[in-house]
Amino acid sequence: MHELFSLQSIGAFLAGFGWTGLIGLVTLHWVMVASAAMGLLGGIALSASVIAVYRGFRRLESAGTVSLSSAVGLEGDVYLTVPERGKGVGQIRVVLAGQLKVVDAISRDRAVPTGEKVLVVGTGEGNTVIVQAEVR
Repeated sequence: MHELFSLQSIGAFLAGFGWTGLIGLVTLHWVMVASAAMGLLGGIALSASVIAVYRGFRRLESAGTVSLSSAVGLEGDVYLTVPERGKGVGQIRVVLAGQLKVVDAISRDRAVPTGEKVLVVGTGEGNTVIVQAEVR
């Protein structure tokens, strides 16, 4: 309902009303009442079109929240060096739910330098994943 009175829908109504009313009055040589009726229909049609488009856009939105537990078992690569266990937090890039995400990571054992492939083996505290360097 709130799309009905948005700036976009009101602007579309006014543009549709003005242009179709003008076409009726000037081009088709209709009387004022007929041109106004045509303008009203044109405004409603254009406003409905804009509302439909915005509703379609709204359906494409997503919350963007992905559970980090779904990363367990996935391969990623180190974005910022992951220090050895207990020495700090690094970052990895991993594809979650079809999107490339950069997430904080802690190492299971040794430090993992930037660019190296890692395997996500678990989740840690505070939105971190636990990784281990992949053996090649």
